[in-house]
Amino acid sequence: MGRGGPPALHGRCPPSGPCGAVTYALRSRRRGRSIGVNLFPLAQVCSFNCVYCFRGPTRILTAEPRDDGSGIDGRLLLRALEAAHEAAGGMGGVESLDFSGNGEPTLHPKFPELVEVARSFLRERGLDASLGVFTNSSKLGAESVIGALGRVDYVEAKLDAASRGKFLAINAPHGALSLDRVIGGLGELRRRFGGTLAIQVMLLRHRGLANYGIDDARAMAEALSRVGPDEVHLYTVYRAPRLPDVERAPREAMEEFAEVLAGHGLNVKVYPDRSAEALYPRRPPGRGRTAGRCTRVARGSAGATLQCGHPLPHADQGRRARIHGPPVGVAELHRHGRIYRE
Repeated sequence: MGRGGPPALHGRCPPSGPCGAVTYALRSRRRGRSIGVNLFPLAQVCSFNCVYCFRGPTRILTAEPRDDGSGIDGRLLLRALEAAHEAAGGMGGVESLDFSGNGEPTLHPKFPELVEVARSFLRERGLDASLGVFTNSSKLGAESVIGALGRVDYVEAKLDAASRGKFLAINAPHGALSLDRVIGGLGELRRRFGGTLAIQVMLLRHRGLANYGIDDARAMAEALSRVGPDEVHLYTVYRAPRLPDVERAPREAMEEFAEVLAGHGLNVKVYPDRSAEALYPRRPPGRGRTAGRCTRVARGSAGATLQCGHPLPHADQGRRARIHGPPVGVAELHRHGRIYRE
């Protein structure tokens, strides 16, 4: 079932396919220079078997806590974090430490303990890095999981469809799970979590079924309006998916989807490819000639960042724009000629 042999404490993870290391370094558009924590380095343990998963098929499909045989506990994780610390030259430039990797981290039997180990590691070494968890939202009804997430700074939770049929077709969940249970768990997390909550939505087409139509966007907007996340992140497939017939969502469809969500007061970031990001933050409806439209912030040879829905600075002096790093005021961008209206 697993790949055999002990896992590497720290190493490199391939862009697609299984990751065999407990900790690994990566550069994230969302989280900056990051160290990933992979609790299932020997076999993918998950409650979903998503058609688009770039880590490959789920090897252990479960809705209950389960290990992959690697025996990760607090002591092993601490050793892995120390190895990552050494490899990064002290982690002085590391901006985030995130539980992600193969499968669903909240399914690990020792997940609460491991979150506390990571938190203590950052604190004891005086590291100014955000602690985060990337989750598929399936275990948010578990008190132990909600309690553990309350100890982190950032949660990115998945919701790919707001209709039962598309949820089943795209995420292929364990039979014990339901869409209502997932959305209910997101609402409970929002009520009890004081950190940043982002919802991740993967938009795609698979065998004639797409989840990026206007009706899909309206259903998603209604569901997420009840949850109240800080941000919604829209993605499409840009790494090799588990199934080869999974197709990317068109950029135009992603932008239309974002406009619908923004119209319900949600802050939306669109990631149409690896070199661009588009933001659809809240703004008063009808404020200015280009309400809901986009501005572009140049990023040189690295690509461009699209910001959509922002008024010019005088409309909202408190608004901040996150441009691949520390927050940058819209007024500052405008002064330097790096922002303009479409």
